[in-house]
Amino acid sequence: MIVVARTVHFASAILLFGGLLFVLAVATPVWRDADRVTPRRGRRHLPTALVYGAWTLVASVISGVIWLAAEAAIMSGTPLTQAIGADTIGLVLGKTEFGRLWVLRFVLALA
Repeated sequence: MIVVARTVHFASAILLFGGLLFVLAVATPVWRDADRVTPRRGRRHLPTALVYGAWTLVASVISGVIWLAAEAAIMSGTPLTQAIGADTIGLVLGKTEFGRLWVLRFVLALA
């Protein structure tokens, strides 16, 4: 389970970064040049890019939460149902490098 969660998490993060980079570095200049020739021609793709970004962000957050739960179970040596308690999750988030990085990623996702 942890392998799948990590794979989905990293893949969605890479897709989100790539999608944002494409919109900012490639599409925006092209749309700006296209507007000089045919106004509003490229603007119809912006909502699609925003929906794409939102879905990849959702996938990243969900897979990150699953990864956190699986990591807490591994670190505590307890079954997943017992590891998702507030005590174990709080300990993982506050006392491990993985937890601190997880919080940083989650804050960045919210921003």
